[in-house]
Amino acid sequence: MLSKIKCNFFIRESELGKILYVDCSGCKNNSSISNRNCFSFLSTIILKENVDKVIFLRENFKRVLEEKEVRKLKKYLRAIEALEPNAFCKRCRQKVIFMKRNFKNPSLVLENIRKIGKCESCLRKIKHIERAINLAFPGISTSESVERSLSRIRDKVVPTFFKYFVEDRSKGKGKVISSYEIPGGKVSIVKRESELVYHLIPEELFLSTKEIKLLEKLFEREKSASGRKESPRNVEGRVLNVFKRYSSGYGLIETLLKDEKIQDVFINSPGNSRIFVNHSDFGFCSTNLVISQEEVERICTKLRMLSGRAFDAASPVLDCFIPELNTRVCGITKPLAFDGIGLSLRKHKTLPWTLTQFVKNGMVSSYAAALLSFLVDSQASILITGCRGSGKTSLLASLLAEIRPNERIVIIEDTPELPVAQLRESGFNVEHLRVRSPTTENTFESPPEIAVRTSLRLGEGILVVGEVRGVEAKALFEAMRVGAAGSCVLGTIHGFSAYDTFDRIVNDLQVPRTSFKACDILVSCALLKNKQGVKKQRRVIEITEIRKDWNIDPIKEKGFLQLMEFSKRKSSLVLRKLSESQVLRKIGLLRGMSFNEVLKAIELREKVKRMIVKFSEKKQYLLNFRSTLRLNRIFYDLEGSLSSYEVLRKFKKVLENNVTFKNF
Repeated sequence: MLSKIKCNFFIRESELGKILYVDCSGCKNNSSISNRNCFSFLSTIILKENVDKVIFLRENFKRVLEEKEVRKLKKYLRAIEALEPNAFCKRCRQKVIFMKRNFKNPSLVLENIRKIGKCESCLRKIKHIERAINLAFPGISTSESVERSLSRIRDKVVPTFFKYFVEDRSKGKGKVISSYEIPGGKVSIVKRESELVYHLIPEELFLSTKEIKLLEKLFEREKSASGRKESPRNVEGRVLNVFKRYSSGYGLIETLLKDEKIQDVFINSPGNSRIFVNHSDFGFCSTNLVISQEEVERICTKLRMLSGRAFDAASPVLDCFIPELNTRVCGITKPLAFDGIGLSLRKHKTLPWTLTQFVKNGMVSSYAAALLSFLVDSQASILITGCRGSGKTSLLASLLAEIRPNERIVIIEDTPELPVAQLRESGFNVEHLRVRSPTTENTFESPPEIAVRTSLRLGEGILVVGEVRGVEAKALFEAMRVGAAGSCVLGTIHGFSAYDTFDRIVNDLQVPRTSFKACDILVSCALLKNKQGVKKQRRVIEITEIRKDWNIDPIKEKGFLQLMEFSKRKSSLVLRKLSESQVLRKIGLLRGMSFNEVLKAIELREKVKRMIVKFSEKKQYLLNFRSTLRLNRIFYDLEGSLSSYEVLRKFKKVLENNVTFKNF
């Protein structure tokens, strides 16, 4: 079974196992398993080195023999190699020797097996080889040529610019629990025991040889164009999409980020490693994709240019934002990483969330949405707390849609996550301040504490802080206490419960207890798993009022009042002690309303939110951010001059008649 064909090859270890690379540049053969010379060479190497995958490297493309096909081929070759002619009768012995010598012609081997079939004792010893042949060469017949037989082994033609390894789904048992299509590929979520796998089949794997050659010409033309980026002429469809993805885009990472259900993509150092994702429905999943070190470096080169910052041993942290993908990137390299480069990509929702969307997906109840809307409209100071990925920023964005259009808004954040553009398009008075990211130093951005102090001089209004995380917290709470922060403050902070947030703000961020009491409401978000532990659900689990009549410990002195709490039995927020709320009584006093009128105002908003959700079953656009802004304007106009009954009647008429928002 030794081959006389000499080929240049090398073997690399990866998370997918041993990969054999065969250099076929300049080779007269067709660089395919269907060529008898290629097959002869491979039959020796794949057994000797026990490789798991084979890649033939050509000038314009690669031929890939996946793990599944390699396993079948190895099973056939090992079965032939294990044959002992002396174990057969004299009449069959010569046929077995002939089979071992002509192993690279499987149709001939199959023919001799069937001749041996007349000898039952010898047939039992060789029947497993027939099964191995039918498995490795499906549909094979004894009358076909060697090339035809070998071509039955399925290999894939992959372009050379595709620097990823795509694992076949057949590797490992699993059950498909969800599947859908995304721009540029098909996705399946596969459950293997306790592991969830995000399985992507990208469209790059289905490119024809003609399309691959065209793409290679386009890339060559781009290289010779002295860096000028121009869209190719007379090219469209799949070819154009792939060209843009690998010339000016971020390759297969871009395809992952185009999936609306992907929230994070993780590329761990040192490279040549498996990609992991955070899925909105299924949480953290491994993928069937392994990215090469070469592709990681290509992406990092683009990120360096985008950020305008160094990314090397002297500056081992890269923090930047990809506007076209609405994605925040944090990268690390040596010496912060032991070896290679690691990237974490956090995608933000392109279209902001709204309270009615959260009501529909169950994150908040309709009454909780109405209560939060009323509190924002009444300019209560609200902090949203929760763990990473629990939906804090999304909930904060939805609350901005509840602000009246005549208010001044100052927004502070290090990464543009909040819907500033949509608010400005709708005529809101918004100032947007950019601050330094916590992972970058010695940059041109201002530190957060300077931005907070500056915002207090930018006019009275609503101050929105994307995330309270450091020394700016002290300045913020002090300003809230003396009323310098304007009408109210909205923001997010990492925490879990009301007391956990209090402990962090007071003890970790050194905010005085008396200043902490300037915050009116704490909204706690959490990421809950279903009973099977497969799907994750974002839920608001508490709406807590911070009372003002305590001094040292808010737990012992009953300084926290739970207005609403998540009920596991009902799987929703339920009312607790709303009637004891000091904040609502204060709002009623400032707005000239009795406490009963305050409760009726909240109930009216609840009915309106429910009505919008109901009508959205046929008119989904009613839930989006722009529609919410316009519907809220209509509601505010009606609320100020009509009774609750008339407000509901006219609001329903607006939704029923599909009246254009421009008329209001």
